[in-house]
Amino acid sequence: MSRWLFFPSAGGGFVPTDISGIVGWWDPSDSTTVTLSGSAVTAITNKVVGGSSMVTYVSSPDIATANLNGKDVLDFTRTEGLHTNTSLTTSSDVTVIMVAQLEDPPTAGASTVLLANSDVAPSNNQYVIASVYGGTSQTIDFQSGTGQYYINGNTTAFVGGSSGPNDRDDLKALIADSTGWNIIAIADLNFFKWSNDFRIMRYFEGATSASCEGLLADVIVYPSTLSTLDRQKVEGYVAHKYALQSKLPIGHPYKSTAP
Repeated sequence: MSRWLFFPSAGGGFVPTDISGIVGWWDPSDSTTVTLSGSAVTAITNKVVGGSSMVTYVSSPDIATANLNGKDVLDFTRTEGLHTNTSLTTSSDVTVIMVAQLEDPPTAGASTVLLANSDVAPSNNQYVIASVYGGTSQTIDFQSGTGQYYINGNTTAFVGGSSGPNDRDDLKALIADSTGWNIIAIADLNFFKWSNDFRIMRYFEGATSASCEGLLADVIVYPSTLSTLDRQKVEGYVAHKYALQSKLPIGHPYKSTAP
């Protein structure tokens, strides 16, 4: 029996589960997968059959109803997060594709972290998209391999750091609060230390100043480096689903038509 289910497409027939091996797809626009307590999101079922659900970490984000192209998204403050509370993948070649509107840190010296593992000791931390220190520099990853960051379907990637922090002000400018919603695709991530948790919008225990704030739609995870065409299919899918086609560059194969 297939591990994947069919879900309505963004218009062209393709859905992220059409690519084999997918381990995570959390979609707050699909109300059948979202558990609410009032407006607080306490859990999101993984759209991959048998995959780990996301549940509240510390406190729950809210659902922002009909926020993006008439679809619901997650609304995080800096004290809210979601996590799998279990291993998602320990692959050394992970691709994560998400749709997000990230807010800049509210105070000088504060940091934002979009994805992280759960280790407490700084030497064991891994994190991605990432930390803005004092609002001046962008550490795009830490101990997460040499990630390739494709913003809004661009073919030129920003390259992450293989070990320590990697400051990239040019990447920060592309995903800053003022840019609105963005399609963020990250390839070649190494999740070798992400053995016990996968967190979104939260950092390690006690580091509330390093959590993230903003809005988040789909988060999609593959335990492999996707081909360029497969990555572009997912980018095209979410672009058309959320009416973000204008973000895609001229020449993207799915700028005009959904995959």
